[in-house]
Amino acid sequence: MGWQVINATVLHAGNTIINPNGIFTYSGPPALGNLIFSSAPAAGTDDFGNAYVQGAAAYVTLGGDRIALQLGLGSFGGTPAAAFFTHDETSPAFSDPMVGGTSATPAGCSSVLYSGNSLNTSVGSGIQATDSTGSGVVNGEVVVVGGQFVIQGLTTAQSDVTIQSQNLTLGDGVNAKINLSPQMASPVNWPTAGKTLAQTQACLDAFVQSFKNRGLVVP
Repeated sequence: MGWQVINATVLHAGNTIINPNGIFTYSGPPALGNLIFSSAPAAGTDDFGNAYVQGAAAYVTLGGDRIALQLGLGSFGGTPAAAFFTHDETSPAFSDPMVGGTSATPAGCSSVLYSGNSLNTSVGSGIQATDSTGSGVVNGEVVVVGGQFVIQGLTTAQSDVTIQSQNLTLGDGVNAKINLSPQMASPVNWPTAGKTLAQTQACLDAFVQSFKNRGLVVP
């Protein structure tokens, strides 16, 4: 119990070992398969055959794979990011998923969530949220990086939303309903059944004008 000095450079404290390679904690007596935490200046393998990653990391087994939850430095779109990584040691991806930040200063705060890349040919997707100071946008800015953005469920946006893509698809493949607040008023002379040609034209003009007022038709 307590600290046990094995030699001048190795210390044991219960199930924790401190040696020149780092700090290693085990779920039981130190052995292969029960390393649960490491803090090391470089990646390596401990004396019991457990692989460990650089930096501070916790280890779990998920679906038969050994997973390292690692603190470290990565990048988001080429911007350095201090992040929390999920690294599969059994079957590693080309680059790891991460959540972290690219900036945390008075000049602006920005956090990121990135999917990583399963293969070197894969294209990752992510989200970057930046405060008003860093983005220059009054209510802050959220940027979604990816080829497809899917929203499932109720979503409320309390600021301007800009979508820069070639296509915008609404609906679930069966139903699609757009609710405007306030709703567009029914145009004059609607319905047009039994109306004169002039009245029908006035109805159509009012309908098109409503689209123009909402920026859906070129003025």
